[in-house]
Amino acid sequence: MASPVAAEGIGEYIRATDIDQLFKHVLTRCFRARPADPIAFVFDYLIETYPELASARGVGLLRTTTRTRNGARLTFREDAHTDVRDSARGGVL
Repeated sequence: MASPVAAEGIGEYIRATDIDQLFKHVLTRCFRARPADPIAFVFDYLIETYPELASARGVGLLRTTTRTRNGARLTFREDAHTDVRDSARGGVL
């Protein structure tokens, strides 16, 4: 268990950064949406909410795309600003 001094430091950190509100917002949205992939949902939420920080870190919004090709289902995790290209045909899948 944390000592009273350590707990006080945690409380100060929470008040200074307002991190509890961030977690409250992201968890509320996640619980409402009930995504199949909650980690990707939280990741995308943070990128959408803080695009300047994401851009500065070189992180793009991810999306899951499922496509069917020759009877096979293909699932991609991709940057939302990038198309998945079919190298054989030179077009977007």
